[in-house]
Amino acid sequence: MLSIKPVTSAADALHYYSAKDNYYLSDKDELQQASAWYGRGAGALSLAGEVLPEPFLTLLEGKLPSGQQLGINIGEGEVKHRPGTDVTLSAPKSISTLALVGGDRRLVDAHNAAVRETFKVIETLAAEARMTLNGETRFEKTQNLVVALFQHTTSRELDPLLHDHGVIMNMTKRHDGQWRALASRSKQDKSQLEHGFREFLYQNQHYLGLIYNSSLAKGVCELGFEIEIKDRYGNFEIKGVPEHYLKQTSKRRTQILDRLEEKGLSGAKAAEIATLDTRQRKADIDSAALHQQWQEEARQCGVDLEGLIAESKVRGQGLITPLEGIEVSETAKEAIDAALAELSPFSTEIRHGDLVRTAFMFARAAIHHSELEEEIAARFKSKVLLGKANTTYTTAELLKQEKGFIRQFKVSRGSAEAIYTEAGGLAGEVLSRHDRVQLIDVHGLTHEKTLIESLVHASEDAGLKTQVLHPGRLQANRLTANLSRDTSSLWKWVKSCFKGELVKTVASFTADDSLKEGVIIVHDAQKLGFAELSQLERSLKPGRSRLVLLNNTCSTEGFHAGSPIKALKSAGFILRESTTPLKEAAIEITETLATHEELANAYCRLTLKESEVTQVAALTNKDADLTTGFDNHWNEKLL
Repeated sequence: MLSIKPVTSAADALHYYSAKDNYYLSDKDELQQASAWYGRGAGALSLAGEVLPEPFLTLLEGKLPSGQQLGINIGEGEVKHRPGTDVTLSAPKSISTLALVGGDRRLVDAHNAAVRETFKVIETLAAEARMTLNGETRFEKTQNLVVALFQHTTSRELDPLLHDHGVIMNMTKRHDGQWRALASRSKQDKSQLEHGFREFLYQNQHYLGLIYNSSLAKGVCELGFEIEIKDRYGNFEIKGVPEHYLKQTSKRRTQILDRLEEKGLSGAKAAEIATLDTRQRKADIDSAALHQQWQEEARQCGVDLEGLIAESKVRGQGLITPLEGIEVSETAKEAIDAALAELSPFSTEIRHGDLVRTAFMFARAAIHHSELEEEIAARFKSKVLLGKANTTYTTAELLKQEKGFIRQFKVSRGSAEAIYTEAGGLAGEVLSRHDRVQLIDVHGLTHEKTLIESLVHASEDAGLKTQVLHPGRLQANRLTANLSRDTSSLWKWVKSCFKGELVKTVASFTADDSLKEGVIIVHDAQKLGFAELSQLERSLKPGRSRLVLLNNTCSTEGFHAGSPIKALKSAGFILRESTTPLKEAAIEITETLATHEELANAYCRLTLKESEVTQVAALTNKDADLTTGFDNHWNEKLL
């Protein structure tokens, strides 16, 4: 597993990574011996061997051995510098137990090799710095990093957990010999989506994680162990280590899962929050006593770790049991073909990491990532894949698809009849122009209610049937709850009663004859592929019809090179922008452990007038049920 975390304090980092309670291995006398410098940048600074406290701290602070200070001068001699990034690679629980409890040092070596292979890819693909020349700023791939590796062997609950923290210093050496901070990109910058060091890590987290998993799986099989793939990201466990024992030695993970269930949440970001929320200080440990405790736990669970290790040495070469239930690609060629077919409908420029990751899934994680990389490199060399090596790819077929898409949409320009209504603003402008396809940048979902309703009302006032579409069922339901037709007069109300659903998903929509001269409004249009947008455009007849595409600027999908929306913008389609102001609200945050009870208590004590304008929001059904239960309880007490 691979996780990413910003290092925010140099001093705190020094204390954490060098704390003795993080490490136990019988062949190392001190934690310092379980640390090492890594990277071409480290070599350029003559850093090798163990990580000593003084250089570690000064480099985190942005101070180079030459005396150069990296960072932004904010005045009065103070410099602001981001210390670095912690990329943590954690071995599967079965490997941790066999290595640390069973004492198989070969597995530690396999983990170490996989860690270094992963950081080699990070260094090659992600390291970059800014360079300004003649007033123009560009990004330079530097391919060098300064990384301090710390090997830890326990979880916060003192279970066996083999993992390495790779603390990447916020520095890199440019080709001109100058040292600079690693490049970054603000969330608001949609023009440089392929750049930014930490942004690359987050964008390619699954890809980098599969490199570690794939490399480790190969190394473990070469030691004679048999493994089972557990999910599409290549996470695996060694066969023969019982599930109940793995759970028993995963107390920390159990804490995190329990907190997620308690909060009714899921996903990587929620897991990060739950991890911090349940974090306890590590207790002081006695290494010998801890190892004895681990062995006793294994004995009580009836696990023969020594037997599994002995069998692996006899076997010599292990096998991989692939993940069941998904399409199988037997070769790297088949896997890359399947990945291209999967990704092509949504973009003509496919990111390297996405291509490898998707191919890995189709291979059921049974093909080593290096074979997939070699297949991609061979296709790039023979010009079957075009683009930029290790960055983005396209094909002649994809370029043909994009040209056909743009040609189709260009025909629609100037082909519509102008419709003049009493509506003002953007809605009136959309109908009065002669372009059948209209592209509008909007900001989010719910606060564009005014714009969408004004488009619906103006279109229906002009006698046009109107349909609002969204790619997702959940968001379509939200739009249904928020949007309404014009019922300002009795006649309009009567007519609205005989009209069909205003909002549908794109998948459930079929254009009937009445809509062929109507108005189709698509929110989050940036999520649609070339074929879906082409079909929607073809469903409308020339004349008074309109296809209004709302590109949500809170998402980056409409800004990526190769996306359909980006293709339309690049082809010169007139872009309009919603002027709906972002909603502002005063927010008061209260920390409490009894969330549902205090929320219900506060609501029940509101006056009648206050309660009429107050809404209680629950993020999950579980939250809603608990809050409602306390609400009823407090109402009874107040009565």
